[in-house]
Amino acid sequence: MKSLFTYIVGGIVALLVVTLLSTISVIDAGTVGIVDIYGTVSDKVLEPGIHFFNIPGSIHTIPTRLVREDINLDVKAKDGTSVTVDAQPIFSIDAQSAPELYRTVKPFDTDTISKIKLENLILSDSKKILAESSPDAINENQAQLTEQIATAVRQSLADNRSLVLDQFTITGFSFPEAIQESINQKAIAKQNLQRAEITKQQAVIEAETNQILSKSYTAEVALRDGIAACRETGNCILMPSPAGYGAGMILNTK
Repeated sequence: MKSLFTYIVGGIVALLVVTLLSTISVIDAGTVGIVDIYGTVSDKVLEPGIHFFNIPGSIHTIPTRLVREDINLDVKAKDGTSVTVDAQPIFSIDAQSAPELYRTVKPFDTDTISKIKLENLILSDSKKILAESSPDAINENQAQLTEQIATAVRQSLADNRSLVLDQFTITGFSFPEAIQESINQKAIAKQNLQRAEITKQQAVIEAETNQILSKSYTAEVALRDGIAACRETGNCILMPSPAGYGAGMILNTK
């Protein structure tokens, strides 16, 4: 009897332990949990930590860590020229939006979320902004256009509220080979023209300076400089002018 009683108690304890463990879910740092009850996704978000639940269904973890994507998008400039936008966003999933994303994005993974929720926004905002500029203007104003697109994307994501944009960088705008060669040649010609203009301005300044100096450097000033040098070196003799006043003469003794 005692042995049977021991087995019964042990079985009950084991059942309780299994039941208790089945109601515990651990959500790791950098993720959140969502509850899927036979295909119905709850709006409740489980934050990182230990959770106890006693409802049927399953828990899925959703990563909320920062993710960096390299995105290449083709848009059109004002004249219809193709422009490739090389973008590098760093983003994360908004924790409170995780249930809605899990319901609507299939298959549910970071690449698909980036494609559907992020790339389309960047593409749309890039199209609107670059459609107002020529290839030359895009090439010359890359920093300004990058900031405009980044601001527009951040605003779009703020309205969408499914993703959080941490950083957004456009690493470059590229064009078809013939267009790029034309842009490069124009840039070289512009640089040469700027150099020529700088050289011309320097020549004008130098000529004006020499003219001013030639007008101000009179015979009296030259004599005064000569006298100062004579006194300093002792290599000449000062002779007064015949009239006894005014400019004198300097004789070099060597």
